[in-house]
Amino acid sequence: MSHWPIHQHEPKGKHVDIENDRLILFLCYSSNIEWEEIEKLSTQSKKLTKHVTTVAYCFDANKQINNSDGSIIQFSDKDFNILGRPKERLQKWFAANNFDLLLSFTDEDCIFCNKFIDYVDCNFKVGRYSIKNISQFDFTIAHSTKDINEQLEQYIHYLKKLNINK
Repeated sequence: MSHWPIHQHEPKGKHVDIENDRLILFLCYSSNIEWEEIEKLSTQSKKLTKHVTTVAYCFDANKQINNSDGSIIQFSDKDFNILGRPKERLQKWFAANNFDLLLSFTDEDCIFCNKFIDYVDCNFKVGRYSIKNISQFDFTIAHSTKDINEQLEQYIHYLKKLNINK
């Protein structure tokens, strides 16, 4: 698979306040078990902050799970054109939404996930450490766990240690 150019993320210099700022959680899934974990994290994160949006990329568009309450935004490779640009539905979503903090839980080398992170309007982007995607984020963490709840705890811990949320 060829990789489209991914732009280096430029920080906007705004401080992050986890409890009050607009937060976006970005995850990927390919199974019902992973979807259930995403739903749990989405519910848990609403206790953490006032303004949270959960977005999930489904690796197989034919296996997207029906999100009856609409609390989790979903997309797949079918939401991008052959050139890797978002189709109209996703373009409208990008235009209508901006965030203060993005927490990415993806560890896959997925061009559509990388393009999503590239396109989303966000002041501060945090993700898993990978030499391939380090330029997309303001801050990366090398996680020792695949558990997304533990990853969320690590993100919050290190963001507070950096004192960027004061």
